[in-house]
Amino acid sequence: MSRYSIAEFVSSTSQKDRGEGLFELESDRMLEVNLSGETGKGGVSPNALPELLAASTAWSHLTISGLMTLPAVSDDPETARPVFAQLRRLSESLRSAAGGRGLRELSMGMSADFEIAIEEGATIVRIGTAIFGPRSDTGE
Repeated sequence: MSRYSIAEFVSSTSQKDRGEGLFELESDRMLEVNLSGETGKGGVSPNALPELLAASTAWSHLTISGLMTLPAVSDDPETARPVFAQLRRLSESLRSAAGGRGLRELSMGMSADFEIAIEEGATIVRIGTAIFGPRSDTGE
């Protein structure tokens, strides 16, 4: 089942069952954009994003509130800057497109590059490693 199909299912189920109070879900979600083109990473391609945003207007209980991305892994945090800038420009350009009005968040940057992400417009950063340290291989 594709992610698009899952979103449609959740939205339609929410709408259908809402009157009975069985499944009331209204949720803001972000779309992951694969800007690096890496096949091992999830996310929609930048070219497919406008169509997906337009389709999201039919999802009455899901609101697309922003975009997120993960740049290619690098030892140099500066290599992420062009990717973060590209996501910011993409978000800005889509705000006037169908489904893009709610794009207010940019989730980009992790512990190693969050300063650069903030400089490029991130509103959400993921800094668990900086706070808690690296994950152990034992799962503890």
